[in-house]
Amino acid sequence: MRNSGDVKSLDYSVINSLKSLNDYDKFVVEFIEQLVQRRIELGFTQRKLAEISGIKQSAIARLEMCKSSPQLDTLYKITKHLNLKLKLIPDELIK
Repeated sequence: MRNSGDVKSLDYSVINSLKSLNDYDKFVVEFIEQLVQRRIELGFTQRKLAEISGIKQSAIARLEMCKSSPQLDTLYKITKHLNLKLKLIPDELIK
């Protein structure tokens, strides 16, 4: 069992099940994985991210385990403190 304040990585059993997920669920898992990786790159624990973003650590843990869908204001607070920007890019510019 993980110590929720010191989680360092995403539950890879979730990622390993990507093959059976629909497109939306794949999007969610991949998006959350990017947030977790960025948190780790910056050396933040869930507890530290919670402290600086004003979001409860338990909410961050639920998000990282793909157990909840955050509101836009929550995503804004998290991405702001991970030095990330949410941006919509047309598919034709990505391919």
